[in-house]
Amino acid sequence: MPRSLMFVYTEPSSPAVEGEYNRWYDEQHIPEVCAWPGITGARRYKLNPGSPGARHSTTARYLAIYELDCDDPRALLRDLQAAAGDGRLSMSDALQVDPFPVVELYDVCE
Repeated sequence: MPRSLMFVYTEPSSPAVEGEYNRWYDEQHIPEVCAWPGITGARRYKLNPGSPGARHSTTARYLAIYELDCDDPRALLRDLQAAAGDGRLSMSDALQVDPFPVVELYDVCE
């Protein structure tokens, strides 16, 4: 069972590249991130069009939930962010980065 969850809210950079964004996320990004030590699984979701409204301050339609099994989820997140910045994780121009994706960490209640 994961000890923490990481929620990442994202959006394609434009409607014209939504297919490219989904291919990159599903075929490249998720496998790369799931190969990272401390990440044990992931699943993506798209906001249901009938949803009554965003719970968070984000308007992103896509959510990835990553399962973490590590001692320090914040350190893991910093490592992932550094890897995305220095090219160890491949990124795509199809991912909206302005504003930057919202990331939240949740720990299992004990």
